[in-house]
Amino acid sequence: MKLPGGSRLDQIISAIALSLSVVVLVCLSIVFVGCTSPSAPKGLYFMKIDLSEFPRFDHLVSRDSPIVPNFHPPDISDGAGNSFTDTASSVYAGAADASAAATSAAQGAIHAQLTELKSHLFQYYHIGLWGYCKSRDGSKAVCSEPRTFFAFDLSAVLDSTPVDVDKVLPKVDEKAISGYRKLSHGITSLYIAGFVSTVLVIILGARRTFWARGNRLLALFCIISAVLIAFATVGVTVMYSLFTAAIKTSLHPLGVQAGLGGSMLTLVWLAASCSVGAFFIWLIQPFCCCI
Repeated sequence: MKLPGGSRLDQIISAIALSLSVVVLVCLSIVFVGCTSPSAPKGLYFMKIDLSEFPRFDHLVSRDSPIVPNFHPPDISDGAGNSFTDTASSVYAGAADASAAATSAAQGAIHAQLTELKSHLFQYYHIGLWGYCKSRDGSKAVCSEPRTFFAFDLSAVLDSTPVDVDKVLPKVDEKAISGYRKLSHGITSLYIAGFVSTVLVIILGARRTFWARGNRLLALFCIISAVLIAFATVGVTVMYSLFTAAIKTSLHPLGVQAGLGGSMLTLVWLAASCSVGAFFIWLIQPFCCCI
């Protein structure tokens, strides 16, 4: 029996392509939900930053602490046989004690500032497409307000505390840990455009399946959807891989851990694969010569 949209085989192939496009929408919808609120599904993040061991006090020393080198005064005496060694030793011992006291006081002050810094930071930061969530052990997560153009800035998080980070931490390359703002904004735009294009692909694909119309527009939006989502997925993977590596290089000695979110990356790569797959399936369909 001949169906309105073509042969039975054509409709089966079209249904497979439509199913792949629906999978793309589902995957992107889940990605869009990640890190938008405390009730969002757990584990949906592109990158996780662990500050539970930050800062490590044993790796931090005062850059302004006085240092007194080891000194052994020579045996000096005057012509009458009086030795000045004891006098020099007592003077040096007093200087050493004063230096030790100053060092201890400086390190104590730094330790207090680091403790205050730690108290103002959350232990875990989970970064999504629209925003990020922060949490401590045993407490509910707090999420930033979702923004269309979002870029995570770890240096801004550290600078948001009352403690002057530059005075208590070694020099950190802020450019390396401040995120990639322009790239992040571009990736978000690509995903939004890819999502809209996929919706149009589904509408035109349904039209093609049941009425055998709209082939050229369908092919056009299939290409657009596949390219946008593929580029966005490659971009987001590279961006957060570089971001993670930069944080590990700059802050790992201070106790900062960073890692990629496997679930989120799996979803975006699944979306990209299904989008490309749908495009190739529509490509092999017997297109009509006119819309």
